[in-house]
Amino acid sequence: MRYLPLLLFTLLFSCKNESSPALPTPTAPAAPAHDLISSPDAAVPLTAFNFSDSTLLLPDYSLSPQARFVIQTVVPHAENERLNELINKTIAAMMDEEQIGTKVSNLPQALHDITRTTLYNYGKQNIDSTEIGDSPHMYTLDLEYKTEVLHNANGVLSIVTGNYVYAGGAHPNYAARYESFDAQTASRLSISELFLETSIEGLTQMINENIDRENLYEQEDIVPPTENFALTNKGLIFNYPPYEIGPYAAGEFEITLPYPGLTALLTERGQELVKGFK
Repeated sequence: MRYLPLLLFTLLFSCKNESSPALPTPTAPAAPAHDLISSPDAAVPLTAFNFSDSTLLLPDYSLSPQARFVIQTVVPHAENERLNELINKTIAAMMDEEQIGTKVSNLPQALHDITRTTLYNYGKQNIDSTEIGDSPHMYTLDLEYKTEVLHNANGVLSIVTGNYVYAGGAHPNYAARYESFDAQTASRLSISELFLETSIEGLTQMINENIDRENLYEQEDIVPPTENFALTNKGLIFNYPPYEIGPYAAGEFEITLPYPGLTALLTERGQELVKGFK
């Protein structure tokens, strides 16, 4: 997943302006805490947050391109505020890591601020209708972020956020960001927490035995484990977005490894966590 932040920042360069003044942003609509979308025994109580906004590049021009944000995500309401802040920051960073601080206490407000600042800078570009001509799509900015809950029980919250970005190029770009959180330790799970250091070679072998090698950049490439993973009832999912290990035309690579084959590779904590999955 190492290319995703670079990809998003590159695509957003035309609407960033570091010299832009700070915007007085209104309070974002908050997700009602009583409107839970998770069960009473969830690892992390969640509410839904949906938000969209857009702006025209040239409001007085009938063929003006536009920038559009669509956000569908979840807001955590755990008793552990440190866990809430970790989940909030992880989700917000998928959109724009530069605009968020060290803590994100109010996720809806943070996402609202990111959206508003990006739209403001998009509209401040020094472009006129003659430059746009008959190719308004070249100046379009379309961003969609949608979070899906994969698992929320037995002390583990697993989510995936799909990112779709079109910035006027030959084609849109997309990626899926997988994350799993340990509610007991208020931490984001990593490869090193789940797998023994001595088992990484075995994990790498399992990944490479299950990957579509024909669509790699080089068929003989060895694909390492990625931190873009999540614990689910189907197994441990690893995801490699377009461009990371193969060309855009190959799409994303997704591998699901069933838990029985992983047991001997897991740390003690990893074994405890996977016991909660069917």
